Amino acid sequence: MDFGKYKYEIEKKKQKSKKKQKKIVLKEIQFRPKTGEHDYQFKKNHIQKFLEKEYRVKVVIFFRGRELPRIDLGQQILDRLLSELSEQIEIIQKIDLEGRYLGVLIGPSKTLIEKIEKEKKNEVKGKNAQGDQKESEDQDGEQD
Repeated sequence: MDFGKYKYEIEKKKQKSKKKQKKIVLKEIQFRPKTGEHDYQFKKNHIQKFLEKEYRVKVVIFFRGRELPRIDLGQQILDRLLSELSEQIEIIQKIDLEGRYLGVLIGPSKTLIEKIEKEKKNEVKGKNAQGDQKESEDQDGEQD
């Protein structure tokens, strides 16, 4: 067997295995203990959009100066967020207080992933149906 051919086959196998891999994207959203209601909703909506794209999200509560003794305020924000998104998320890792950061790593839940896949399939079916209609209209025009 030719060594060049052998190297070529190995390279093709590597490329084929890379195609099947799914890249994990990690996004980070930072909150502060005194985050206002509008900012909270805005950031929560961004988290929802990231989860719909099947990204993982690291939610971090960042404490500054005199906020550090008030960890309970940050924990309240984190608990509220997790309860509001409970149907859409799966908690991957809880991050206890590390220096000035308190956080959690979340990903999309299995039900959300299934819902997204169904929507994608419906879109593909819809596009195929529209393509079939256009072809039939084109054929009707040619017959005249």
